[in-house]
Amino acid sequence: MRWAQVCAVAAIAALLRLPHLSERPMHADEAVLAYKLGTLLEERTWSYDPRDHHGPVLLYATAPAARIAGAGSWRTLTEPILRFVPALAGTALAAVTALAWPVGGLFVALSPAMVFHSVYYIPEMFLVLFTASCVLAVRRYAGERRARWMVLAGIFAGLMYATKETAVIALACLAFAALLRPPAAHLVYAVLAALATAALLLTPAGLVDSVAGLFTVWIRRAIGPSLHTHPPWFYLGLLARTELPILLGAAAAVFIRPRERTLGIFALLMLAVYSLLPYKTPWSIMSAFWALAALAGATAESALRRHPRAAGAVTLAAAAALFWPAPAAVWTYAGTHPDIRRIASDLERFGNGVRVQVISQQNVWPLPWYLRPFPNAGYLREVPPGAPLAPVVLATPEMEEQITVALYEAPPPGKREMYLSIWQDQRWLRPGVELRGFASRRLYE
Repeated sequence: MRWAQVCAVAAIAALLRLPHLSERPMHADEAVLAYKLGTLLEERTWSYDPRDHHGPVLLYATAPAARIAGAGSWRTLTEPILRFVPALAGTALAAVTALAWPVGGLFVALSPAMVFHSVYYIPEMFLVLFTASCVLAVRRYAGERRARWMVLAGIFAGLMYATKETAVIALACLAFAALLRPPAAHLVYAVLAALATAALLLTPAGLVDSVAGLFTVWIRRAIGPSLHTHPPWFYLGLLARTELPILLGAAAAVFIRPRERTLGIFALLMLAVYSLLPYKTPWSIMSAFWALAALAGATAESALRRHPRAAGAVTLAAAAALFWPAPAAVWTYAGTHPDIRRIASDLERFGNGVRVQVISQQNVWPLPWYLRPFPNAGYLREVPPGAPLAPVVLATPEMEEQITVALYEAPPPGKREMYLSIWQDQRWLRPGVELRGFASRRLYE
C-alpha cells in the first residue's frame, strides 16, 4: 500500500513539472549555470568559485542527461535539457517525502512553490532532496539504532554540502533539533557521524576550501547590505499567498502531532534562521518549507486516523487549494522579461554572423544565453576608446551618452557613421532594466 502511494505521489509530481520545462524565460542565474555546464561539457573540467555558483552536484547531474540528449556544448543546450534534471529532483523529493508521510508527499507534489522551483535550473531542488533524505535517515536511526542509517545520513549530508554551502544551516538546525529529543546522545552521535562521513568521503577536494569562503564571502553576503535585503516577514508573506494550507497544517502539529517534535523543531529553526538573515531570495526558503510541508502531512495523517471523515474533507480541501493555479508572479524574483526572446529573434534578420556588442554596466544575464547563435557577440562594461563600434550595439540607457560620443564626436568628419534604432518600441531585459538596440545604416541598407 505504501509503495502504491509513493508511486501515485511521484506521478502527480511529474505531471505538474515535466510538461512545463520551457515556458518561462531563462533567469539570469539559470543562464550563468548553463554556461558553467557548457564549459564542463566542452572542457570536461569544473573549478569551484567560493564567491558564487555553488557546488558541482547540479552540473555533474545534468551533464549525462545533456550528452544523452545530444548536447555537447554551450550552444547546443536547451531549456528542456537543463530543467529536466531539477524537475526529476523535485519529483524524487515528493516521492521520498511520501515514504514517511504520504500526505506530506502529496503536499510537496502539489505545492506551487515546489513546482515553480523544480522547473528552475538552480541547485535548490537537489539541496532540498538531499536535506529531506538526510532528515529521514536520522529519523530512521532514532527508531532502529542501526549504523547503516548513520552512514546514509552522512552520504546525504555530503551531497548537501557538495550542492550548496547553505547546507550547513540545515545540518546545524538538524543537530540542535536532535539534541532536544531523548535519548539525545544517540541522535547527536548520528549527526556527528553524518558530518564526519560527509567530510571524509563525499566532499570534493575543491570544496574543502569553501569553508573559508563560507565564513568570508557567504556570511558577509548573508548579513551585509544587499539588493536582496528583505524584512523578517518576507518569507511568511510569500508562503501565505500560495501555501497557506501547509502553514496552517504545520502550526496545528503542536496540538495534533506532538510526537514529531524533532521535525517540528527543525522546521521552526530553519524558518527562523532564514527569516532573520537579511539576505533573502525566494528559493532559499525551500528546505525550510519542505520541513513545514512534511510536518503538515504528518498532522493530516494523525487527524485522518482519529477523525477520518472530517479530516479527509479538510485534507482534500487543502490539496485542492494547493493545486489551484497560483500566479507565477508570487515566486518570480528578478525574473527575465518575455521581451528577451523578441530581442534575440529581432537580431536574426542581420544574420548570425553579424558582430554584436553588448555594452552595459549592469548584469546583462541571461542575454548571453539568448545570443548563443551569434558567435561574434561580445560583452563590454564601457565603450572601447578609439575603436569603431560593432555593426549592432545593444546597450542599457546609462551607456547611451558614451555611445553618442563614440559615434558622432570622437571620429573625425567623414568617418562618422549613422546608427539607427532597431526597435520602434521599448524592449526590457528585466522589469526596470531597459535594453536599447542600434544598427549601422550600412547594415540596414
